Amino acid sequence: MSARKRQKTIENKIVSTIPMTKFEQLPNELILMCFHYFDFYHLYEIFYYLNQRFNELIEYQTKIHIDLSPIPSKKMLRFCFQLNQLITASKNYPLSIVASDEHKFNLIFDDLFKDQFSKLKSLTLSDINAATIDDIIFDETTKLYERLERLSLLGTISRGDGGIVDTERLCVGLISSEMKSLKYLNLDFNPHEPDCEYCGRFKSFYYLYFDESKFWREKSLSHLETIIIGSELF
Repeated sequence: MSARKRQKTIENKIVSTIPMTKFEQLPNELILMCFHYFDFYHLYEIFYYLNQRFNELIEYQTKIHIDLSPIPSKKMLRFCFQLNQLITASKNYPLSIVASDEHKFNLIFDDLFKDQFSKLKSLTLSDINAATIDDIIFDETTKLYERLERLSLLGTISRGDGGIVDTERLCVGLISSEMKSLKYLNLDFNPHEPDCEYCGRFKSFYYLYFDESKFWREKSLSHLETIIIGSELF
């Protein structure tokens, strides 16, 4: 037997003596660490219904962070109902949502489901209408304005039918005393101006329509640890 074959035989024997651990045999702590790397949609699609143990880990111990981007539009409504059933049964509420599609965002915050998001701590939004964001954050059912700790508005934030007033009302509201728990605020967006060919060239900093003196006077700023406006860190 050649030296190369002898070495290969030895390696195979060593490998065969190493005990193999299946994923299901890992302790709950390690499985939950692995689950952390999945967005909730894929986690649910891949692991839920595999066995009772995984179901219970997902229902009761997994921190729910939702990214709407990978969810196919045709499966969005089904996902909303499944999520609603899971939350109703387990009382394990979502902690964060990332959204860049207004249709999906409106659907998940439909009247049928929005009370399930009253515990949200973080929102990251882009390409969403300013009036829609304002309505959801300051909705009296979910009262996100009392619980949100992190908010990022990125990409393009379009105005609603109210025009400039929608963006102004949203920005003023976000630095008001109503935002009782907000610690991180990132306003790095460009307003969508369909009738202005030049507006897309300007930084979002120039489109934040709130009174600067009010901005610095508001008592609610004492909660904020990080404020980013455009590319400026305050």
